This record gives sequence, structure tokens and C-alpha cells, in this order.
Amino acid sequence: MEVEKYRHTSCQTVPSHYQEPIALDSESYIIGIDNHSSCSITNNVDDCIGHLTPSSIKIRGFQGATAYANGIGTVKWTIEDNNGIRHNILIKNTLFAPTTKQCLLCPQQWAQQAKDHFPSRRGTYSIQDDKCIELHWNQDQFCKTVSWDKSTNTALMRSASSYKRFRIFDAIMNFNNKKRQQCNHDTCVCYETTTFNSDDDLYQDENLPFQTMESINEAASTVQADDFSPQANDDRSELLQWHYRLGHLSFPKLKTLALVSIIPKKLAKVEPPKCSACLYGSMTRQAWRSKGERNNINVDLLMLLVIVSQ
Repeated sequence: MEVEKYRHTSCQTVPSHYQEPIALDSESYIIGIDNHSSCSITNNVDDCIGHLTPSSIKIRGFQGATAYANGIGTVKWTIEDNNGIRHNILIKNTLFAPTTKQCLLCPQQWAQQAKDHFPSRRGTYSIQDDKCIELHWNQDQFCKTVSWDKSTNTALMRSASSYKRFRIFDAIMNFNNKKRQQCNHDTCVCYETTTFNSDDDLYQDENLPFQTMESINEAASTVQADDFSPQANDDRSELLQWHYRLGHLSFPKLKTLALVSIIPKKLAKVEPPKCSACLYGSMTRQAWRSKGERNNINVDLLMLLVIVSQ
């Protein structure tokens, strides 16, 4: 009978009410920091560089919780220090366990492999107190401070922000458009595209969390149709500019703004274009509320705008 191999780690259970740190990009992910683990763990094969050695290691955590590692290899994580500078950290002998919920950094494994002892010893190390944990590396030149999470009382940091997959998605959309027009407005590029047939399409979801009554109120109160006249080659491009300007407000609500002359009235009859950012967000966003709850922010937008315009 083959003896089962074990690696001891502290498998953290994430409570159902736990909310990850806010990500303003499309690709960053959570990396836990735990000096009670035997080695680092990744759940994404894309983090691994070079060859992965097949493995049958069984990861055993708190109260017998288990997971299986499919391979062992070198992982490369990109993080940002306290000054926003990006750094690549390489950790050998990292376990690849696709069933784990998040990546796990073992700081002592990182320090042991770095061998950062010249000219000063202990150039790579971690310290912690009642508020946070600090990661120091490269002869103490760089530092990453991670506060204890209020829900789990553990250190959870995000990898460096990235938009690579979104840029690929956006480039494919642009390539598929037969006609493309560059707007003079420096914050957006408008495209002539086909339109959705219904207001129920994903990119027009009325329950997106950023479409709160307060955000609409604030945006509408500062916008006047005569105060902003972006230069666009056609009405559809101008509508897309307003969509960007008002925080990707849904096109049905933009139509309502046009009907009450908050934005140019001619835009009420314009067929909405596709927004690549909204499409990508609809495909990748996670649930932000449980089923059965009603969204209390759906008020009579027309009455709201009438009050604001007075």
C-alpha cells in the first residue's frame, strides 16, 4: 500500500459574508500570506513558469481539511510595493492545487529561497504586529504592508493590477467592427457597431451596484446639456461619450436623461452602441447580493431628474 504524502498548510475557510478587497482592474487576484504553512500554493496554472512536476501530495489543513496538489513548480507572482512599483517574485517548489479558493504565500519559504544575505543578512523577511504584516525584500529596499482583514483576521493582498485580457477582448471587438471612428475626446474611442435588440441585455443590467440613486443624483445635478458638447462624428458616438462620462450609466437611463433634456434631446432616439467595458464586466463580474433580495435603489428616475433640474 502506497504511503500517502502530506504537506501541512493552514487551509483558511472563507466565511460566506466575506468580501474581498475591491479590485478596480479585470485580472488581479487574492494572495493570502501565512507563515504557518509549509510552502506556497497557487490555484492558477498560468502563475507557474517552466515545467510542472506531477505530484500526488495531499494538503492537510485545519481540522483535517484536505486538498490535492496536481503538480510542483516555480510560481511567479507580480505584486506592488507601498510605492506602487511592480515586482516579480519567484518561489520554487510551489504546489499547484486547482481546487483551493485562493493563492497562498509562505513568507519564510520566499526568504529562504531568496538567500538575500549580502551585504547585510536577512535582507528578505516579514514582520507583523496588531495592525498589519510587512513584507521586506531585496536588502530591505522594498516593502509591502498588508493590513489584517476585518472579517478573517488574516493577511490578504492583491496581485498587481492588470488589464491584459480586457485589452485582448477590446481589440477583438474593434477588429470585428467594419467601421471605426476615433473621437476627439481624449478619454474614449467610439465605434460604429450593431446594437442590442432589448433593454434586458447584459450590458444594460439595471441592478449594477454603481447605479445607485446617490450616484445618479450627483451626476445629473452637475450635468447640463449646454455645458458639455463633446465633438463626435455621429450621434451614436456622442451617446457613447455620455455613457462614459456618467460612469457607464445604462442606456435606458441615458434615454430618460435625453427625454428631460439633461443631455441632448436628440440622443433619445439613437440606438445604443456596444460598450466593450460593460460587456466584459458582465461576463466576469461576481454576484454582489444573494438571491431573493430586492434592489431598493430602483426609484422613479424621471421624478428624480425633474427635481434635480429645478
